[in-house]
Amino acid sequence: MEEEVRYCRRCGKKLATGVAFCTDCGTPVNGPLVNPQVPQQEDNPGDTAAKVAIGVFGSIVGVIILSIIGVIVFTALLLGACILGFSSLA
Repeated sequence: MEEEVRYCRRCGKKLATGVAFCTDCGTPVNGPLVNPQVPQQEDNPGDTAAKVAIGVFGSIVGVIILSIIGVIVFTALLLGACILGFSSLA
């Protein structure tokens, strides 16, 4: 006799024979279980790679902008010190 394949009613994972709880999500197995629906994949590898690339690009742009601001502030402080007569800083 062929054994019936059972699936978790919550997450749809295949259940091992004789288990009381789903090993993936912990849902109790008691009661009739239904065949799983095909879960929709949230991200595909292409989306993940694009998100990583955008994150890296954004980080690089952020560092460049902060560097430019730092140079501007340092230059302004240095020029201000020279104008006020603190020539030892220049």
